[in-house]
Amino acid sequence: MGMPYPVPHPVHRRFHAVRHVPLPPEPGLPPRHAARLPERHPTKLRKSVETSHELRICAGGTFSTIHAGHEYFLGMAFALGGEVEIGLTSDSFASTKGHEVPPFAERKKSLEAFLSEMGWHATITEINDAYGFALEDRFDTIVVSEETLPSAKEINGERAALGLKPLEVVAVPIIKNKSGEKITSSG
Repeated sequence: MGMPYPVPHPVHRRFHAVRHVPLPPEPGLPPRHAARLPERHPTKLRKSVETSHELRICAGGTFSTIHAGHEYFLGMAFALGGEVEIGLTSDSFASTKGHEVPPFAERKKSLEAFLSEMGWHATITEINDAYGFALEDRFDTIVVSEETLPSAKEINGERAALGLKPLEVVAVPIIKNKSGEKITSSG
């Protein structure tokens, strides 16, 4: 049997470092529990290593229905300790998901309510593609799921082509229910 947590692995230099975070201790986290786990995570960062500014973190998603996987994902973004900006997929971008997705305004309101309930503050920005605002120079770190890690690598490739520094990539594991199936909004 493998390690109980994902082990960081080297990636091509062009894509910068990828930091994998551990899975929560038990599958099928109850609601509102997953988001508290990152507070105990040992890799909290307060400042960017290269500058004295607060770490600037970007993350994105559709957030159709907030579930334990979203809670853990966002909890990891906030556990890094910096400014967080969340890219929320537009209706046209969300329509490519292959299942019905609530309208943008409804998803944004739900996400704002969840962030407020958790005591977290973030800027929520509508995004129309997988790059969203991650090609802007103002970010240090991108938080992605292990499923969307290839998109983060593409983003860093595009940033390199634009002459921008690569983002540190924090890959959050997919949360599974007690049956071992991925928790999703679509089923």
